[in-house]
Amino acid sequence: MQKMASSLKEISPELRDGITSFLGTQEVFLLPAQFHVKSKVEDIVLVLLPWRALVLPAKLPVKVQASFSYLSVQLIKMGDAGQLCEIDKYNAPHIYKQCLRLKNKLAYGYPLGNGPCFLVVIETDSTYEFDFLSLDNLEHVVIHMVEFLKKMFPDSSLW
Repeated sequence: MQKMASSLKEISPELRDGITSFLGTQEVFLLPAQFHVKSKVEDIVLVLLPWRALVLPAKLPVKVQASFSYLSVQLIKMGDAGQLCEIDKYNAPHIYKQCLRLKNKLAYGYPLGNGPCFLVVIETDSTYEFDFLSLDNLEHVVIHMVEFLKKMFPDSSLW
């Protein structure tokens, strides 16, 4: 697996404007990441809408490369390629603990993989694999999806 050596570290103002203009709203979260597609890795912007995620190439003109609804998520794995924590519909309430464990490993000097790269694998009817430079971005993606599901199913016994 390639790591984020020469990756997109932040979203340029031009790209940010292009994305918000394309979507017609600024009520979205834009996160720089890398997207694993077949045998290559591409710089992308992961757009978190209230109900779904969009994968956009990190270049203009803006176009949607892939998308998925949070309702279709069956499994989330996070961490790094050597040590992934799995979050499925049975342990979704423990997402905060999983993120905290990952943060503690970093705080105590346990390296994750070969570089500062955090992995999220999202399984729907397809598999989406993303690398993030920041643990905060990894947390944001996973917690955003879980919070959406909690809003959709507030009376679920899973929470």
